[in-house]
Amino acid sequence: MNTVINKHNQPITIQVNSDAFRYEIWPEAGGILNRWSMMVQDEWFDIIHAFDDIYDFRVNLTQKGFPSCKLSPYACRIKDGRYTFENKEYQIGKFGYDRHSIHGLLYDVPFEVLHVEELEQSTSILLGMSYRGDDIGFPFKYSINLEYKISDEGEVRYKTKVQNIGSLPMPLMDGWHPYFSLPSKLDDCVLAIEAKECLEFNQDLIPTGRLKQYSYFMGGNKVEKVILDHCFPLQEISGLVCTLTDVASALRLEVKAIANYPYLQLFIPPDRKSIAIELLSGAPDAFNNKMGLIVLQPSEIIEFECVYSISKL
Repeated sequence: MNTVINKHNQPITIQVNSDAFRYEIWPEAGGILNRWSMMVQDEWFDIIHAFDDIYDFRVNLTQKGFPSCKLSPYACRIKDGRYTFENKEYQIGKFGYDRHSIHGLLYDVPFEVLHVEELEQSTSILLGMSYRGDDIGFPFKYSINLEYKISDEGEVRYKTKVQNIGSLPMPLMDGWHPYFSLPSKLDDCVLAIEAKECLEFNQDLIPTGRLKQYSYFMGGNKVEKVILDHCFPLQEISGLVCTLTDVASALRLEVKAIANYPYLQLFIPPDRKSIAIELLSGAPDAFNNKMGLIVLQPSEIIEFECVYSISKL
């Protein structure tokens, strides 16, 4: 594989290229995987295409739905931006949506390139930053490393390591927000998930605490006109949890939960050109409902890991 760090670009980009795949990571823009392209019928096709340029990122990040963003120290919604932790109330100051805080505090912060290692068939890219408790609603300090291990066979292994570097316990939830497209229309693709239930949401997409049956995609079904903004408990399933198959182009995206991701969130935006397939460590509003909430003690470390891969049938 060929890895190039373009330090003169705005932002700095790390490009990893092979004959069949191209990847582009923006460390200074939340450490996002901004592009993942595959050669399909002698043309490059974008499996992931987040932003056109840094201006697009800065202006349209929230309107585009946080594509490819790291979600930390919480994902999805916190009801009214408020939560109580160890008998103290907090009010998140960063971005809100319909009055609810959403998708964490790090989605647009710069990460430092810590290490890049290029091997014959893969490249490992390690990014890092330290959050210093800047938001009044999350005054806890922690370090976070993002590691992409990219294969020339169309696999992205994504590992996150978090360490509490403060003196107090801290609440934590982790996730990633990639959107995927395949050559055929999304409605013509077949979605399969390893779940028979989803969380019941209220009108604000906040869990009610109840589960409801949802087995339509168990074993696989065409997406067609199905509306999705659902969270599926994986019941401690690890390994393969979701596939998206384009029968016409004979391509399949596989999603694997490797470590500490017991929830799967699926979202199809109104234009229906892509689908967000997100692995989460907890349920939406976990800071309040405690579903999957992690309490990280001072100096404690936790790792999260998932794998996304694309291959021909």
